Amino acid sequence: MKHISALLLIALAFCACSGDQAGARCESNSNCAANQFCSAGKCASGGLVQTLLEGSVAHRLAFAPEADLLAAGGNPVVLWDTSTWEQQLGIPITSSLPMALAFSPDGSLLAGAVDAEISLWSSATGDAVRTFDGHPEGVPDGFPEGGVANLAFAPDGSKLASAGGNDNSARVWRVSDGAQLMAVQGFPNTTDPNSGYPPPSCTRVAFSPDATAVLALVNDAPNSKFALKAWSLADGQERLSIQEGTTPITRLAVAGEFVAANVGRAIKLWKLEDGSEVREIGGDAHQDDILTLGFTRDGRLLASGTSDGEGNIRIWRVEDGELLATFETGDGVKQLAFSRAGRFIASASYGSKGVLVHDIAALQ
Repeated sequence: MKHISALLLIALAFCACSGDQAGARCESNSNCAANQFCSAGKCASGGLVQTLLEGSVAHRLAFAPEADLLAAGGNPVVLWDTSTWEQQLGIPITSSLPMALAFSPDGSLLAGAVDAEISLWSSATGDAVRTFDGHPEGVPDGFPEGGVANLAFAPDGSKLASAGGNDNSARVWRVSDGAQLMAVQGFPNTTDPNSGYPPPSCTRVAFSPDATAVLALVNDAPNSKFALKAWSLADGQERLSIQEGTTPITRLAVAGEFVAANVGRAIKLWKLEDGSEVREIGGDAHQDDILTLGFTRDGRLLASGTSDGEGNIRIWRVEDGELLATFETGDGVKQLAFSRAGRFIASASYGSKGVLVHDIAALQ
């Protein structure tokens, strides 16, 4: 009987240390069970739960801020109900591939950019609602960051902002009728002698959470000084300008009182109110360039995507910059996004990995 009790205790101790139970100690995701991931040295329930468009290249993706919807793909753009993961519809693209996707806050509308044209579709039917014309044509199909590079809706859904990529402009549109309300310009582009085309310059755009300003990353000098700028929507006056020498700043995320951007392979966090630096996140953790950034809606978590092989997605706690989780995707992550409640994070890679969806509810 004593031998049986001893064997039972050994077996229980082995199970507790093997990573089969949530809360077991770990050094990486490989130490945890298939339905878990390693967070702060302990196994947590969650991890990869869906692979969508498997075997295909997902060029862009977007979650609806206040609805259970995810859009992703190339041609067509596919929508899923994230409460069931059932495919809802596909929206065919007539030419090229989408360079940007964005949902209206309530999820009723989906905006997509193909080259210089911005289209608005009903997310219920896929029908075209209207187009927004103003960014110049002349960018060849497939040219990196050509045409419109990024889209963002205002918090109330009444306005849409676009980053003009090669024309180095950010524009604001009225959603109800497609009228252009505002256009702001970085330093005028010159032709890249290697490609013969203008280099991508205005790469990201966002609204301030209080909807009083539009933010954009623009090339603000002839020596490629990238700047993070904000302009008042009331009078078009510049409210904020942040530069980091000649270090490229090409990715942007906004939530609450903070704005985050990449500075080289680190992430810097500034206050939207006055541009004062709060902290640097990441440090030496990123082994390659940061390709995408995203906040949860409440601003508690920030995710970064890279092309390094050890951790393509990293999730950070904004309060103190602590790394909470790392997920490998097998390829460079060109875009990521959190679902409305922050339960899921979806990523699109440069290879044919489709869309990977990880459950991170344990981090909330």
